Amino acid sequence: MNHVLYPLCAAAAWTAFLYKFRGRRRQPDNPAITAVWVAFLLLALVFTVSVPAVWEGLDRSVGVPNLSTLLSQGCVVGFSASIQAMLLFWVHPRDQAVARIRWRLLAVAGALVVMAVLFATTAPAVERSTDFVVWYAANPYYAVYLVFYVSAFAVGLCDTARIGWHYAREAPRPWLRRGLRLTAAGAATGLGYCAVRIANILGPVLGVDTRRWEALAPLCASAGALLVIVGLTVPAWGHRITALAGLAGRYLAHRRLAPLWRAVALRSSPEVVLDPPAVRALEWLRVRDLDFRLYRRVIEIRDGRLALRPHLDARVAAAADRLGREAGLSGDGLLAVVEAARLAAAVRAKARGSPADDGATDDDGASAEPAGAEPHGAESHGVEPGGADLCAEITWLVRVSRAYRRSPVVRAVLTER
Repeated sequence: MNHVLYPLCAAAAWTAFLYKFRGRRRQPDNPAITAVWVAFLLLALVFTVSVPAVWEGLDRSVGVPNLSTLLSQGCVVGFSASIQAMLLFWVHPRDQAVARIRWRLLAVAGALVVMAVLFATTAPAVERSTDFVVWYAANPYYAVYLVFYVSAFAVGLCDTARIGWHYAREAPRPWLRRGLRLTAAGAATGLGYCAVRIANILGPVLGVDTRRWEALAPLCASAGALLVIVGLTVPAWGHRITALAGLAGRYLAHRRLAPLWRAVALRSSPEVVLDPPAVRALEWLRVRDLDFRLYRRVIEIRDGRLALRPHLDARVAAAADRLGREAGLSGDGLLAVVEAARLAAAVRAKARGSPADDGATDDDGASAEPAGAEPHGAESHGVEPGGADLCAEITWLVRVSRAYRRSPVVRAVLTER
């Protein structure tokens, strides 16, 4: 597992380190950015050194067996302290954050000194790149070393989870809130690694073989690290996900309006269509000017509906309302079905050249729309590209288009008429 998870986490951490390096160059005096940059550097070193091939090669080059253990675990403690520092700089003014960080750094420095002394006392001569902790857990000096290491790391993780989760409720930006929660979740996941290491300490004392649980240590460490990496970087790039989701939603809306647009505008009133059919046939491949094309599709549907006003029949609306209620429809769903039935009947009547019967014409042209929607064409009631009114208009017309294409009530009304 170490051969796969640790290289993956090392690559992710080095990528995050380089990504944050740009931010540090732009804001060299921002302590929070510096802290997270240092944290990613330490995390990248942790997983790079922990890769078995790197572990063994480093020990051979230095000539000290298992020195990689001290280096990687020391970086883990430093990483935990750096994350705490970053969160404190986010949460508190600079002077208060420095005061809170100072004692944490002193505690971390003391723990690192004790760990170095105990590691030297342990004198681990047998090279163990994949199961070092399990192999040396019975050594009393290493057991004490492990207590200091796990304690320093666990305290840092708990502090990170507490600060991150608490501040997420107050964060002003959505992706900052998500990032803080992911960071807190990553810290909590890392506590699983600490639990396994505590079991390694207690196992020899209780006569329990802890090898069966060892696979959980790299799994929790790797999963926690990846969550922290994503959590600390997502505030900078998460808005792109939002933008992509919005683009996908607009693309789907554009496609879902196609049945209604083809019937009401392209076939029934082609004069309202801006682009010729040959251009429109390939437009699903283009996303560059999607906002404009979606806006135009709404406009053309509304203009096509205006051209159908002489053929809108109030009796069709009454029949659709009756059949829709019998089918259990209500609210906006019923209104959309009624409007779709009226348009479908009007399109058919116009194609036959027959207006609605005398006295049945919907002279005011009002559509069966939700309360607050305007009854006329998009151009006439001030729908603007990208505005809230346009979003409501798109939502409504997508409902109508879906009913136009799929509703059995619409088909039943046309058959009845």
